[in-house]
Amino acid sequence: MSWRSGEPVPPSEAASWLVEVRRGPAGWLHGPWPAPERRTRRTLAICEVSRSALVVAASFLAGTGRTTLGPGPGSGPTTQPVPAPEGPDLVLRPSGGGAVLVEPGGQVWVEVWLPTGDPLWSADVLATALPLGAAWAEALDRLGGPPLLVHDGRAEADALGRVVCFAGRGPGEVLVAQGPFGGRKVVGISQRRSAQGVRLQSMAPWCWQPVRVVSALRTGLAGVVRELPGLPGPEVADQLDVLGRRAVGLGDLGLALGPLPALTVAHAVAAALAAC
Repeated sequence: MSWRSGEPVPPSEAASWLVEVRRGPAGWLHGPWPAPERRTRRTLAICEVSRSALVVAASFLAGTGRTTLGPGPGSGPTTQPVPAPEGPDLVLRPSGGGAVLVEPGGQVWVEVWLPTGDPLWSADVLATALPLGAAWAEALDRLGGPPLLVHDGRAEADALGRVVCFAGRGPGEVLVAQGPFGGRKVVGISQRRSAQGVRLQSMAPWCWQPVRVVSALRTGLAGVVRELPGLPGPEVADQLDVLGRRAVGLGDLGLALGPLPALTVAHAVAAALAAC
């Protein structure tokens, strides 16, 4: 299954969605959700982060003997944030993938919960991610974006993509199809699975600034992770240029947005997904 601009999101016989807005620090937003009593319903959340944070996968700590990003080995919840005196907080997420820098007003963040057995739920990671990616693509298309496509294959990531989320591509993620930004990723998607269902996290930055991500990684993880293979040094201009060409921000796509651009995009994604 793949999606290109102009095609409708495939319909289904799904029940109605619960929609909510969640505001708070990244550690809390990455914590348990939805509430246990609501996990039998498909739910969509528009997330607004209140503090800047560098969110990294648990795989970053492999071989360090740590389970948290705080001082010492630790054994607390993986989403517990570590306040940083300079720069963003550090947050460890249970899902895999590369690092993501989130900032207040810096991205559109939409999450989806699908209970096991829902028509959109699938044991196949690829099949589960595609409808959300298609909803994003349709929403951006309706807002006047460039031709888009949804990655309908497995995860593809080189050494750089394993460290920085937007440097690779995964199931359901949205790419610009052609033009000056052709091949660049605009929407990232990750997922967490349990016996109760699957939680899909999707995000699109307003402005793609790889230097900020690299700086946050080097500063925030100093003394925690000795080496991140594939991460370019700030002085290596050609490598940073490669990272810069891997993604694009929503602000560069020429979207027709109102006075509340983030909510406009998020609501468009919710509306497209509601048709599923």
